[in-house]
Amino acid sequence: TLTRTPRPPTNTPTLIPTSTDIPAEAVLYEENFEDTTSIRTVPIGGTWRVTQDEDGNSIYLGGSDAQDSVFSIGTSAWSNYILELRFMPYDSIGSRDQFEVCVRCSGAMSRGYNLKFGDTRLGHVFWERNHDAFLGEAYGINLLQNEWNTLRIEVDGNTLRVSINNIWISDVFDAVLTNGGIYIVISDGLSIAIDDIRVWSLDVD
Repeated sequence: TLTRTPRPPTNTPTLIPTSTDIPAEAVLYEENFEDTTSIRTVPIGGTWRVTQDEDGNSIYLGGSDAQDSVFSIGTSAWSNYILELRFMPYDSIGSRDQFEVCVRCSGAMSRGYNLKFGDTRLGHVFWERNHDAFLGEAYGINLLQNEWNTLRIEVDGNTLRVSINNIWISDVFDAVLTNGGIYIVISDGLSIAIDDIRVWSLDVD
């Protein structure tokens, strides 16, 4: 039975503390693209390139008019972990154009647990499992266009926890998928910059 913890009222958001002092042995992946490369980031489809934003900061820019842009991080051995990254949408994400961040993915076709940004005008995000099982949704998210947003996903046991811009959204519970890496998916026609990716294990004390 799937359950969902209600979101806090929008006038009293719960702040998610930023991560500090992560043990080196717990870090699974770090990439800020400042060396102008994308080490261990595996492009699968569409167009990805390291470039610079207006401030001279190196970013990973994805987007294609012909097909979805997809890249992966990690391995099938990953299980319980936290993902943090920053992303900047250069376009308004509509109901048909989606930005997806997928965790515990065994492959590009499965998508694991995929967090979808369905409509930035409504601040609409929702969870699915493998594209065929709806797990929960939330509205009223303060997503910034042409500015950096900070995303944090915790996947621990049967709990999926999300915060955007340090504000907690919701918990979703599901015990079907136990391990897998990370996939980032940008629908064709969108352009989104990614930066400051960090993943660390929750299985290391």
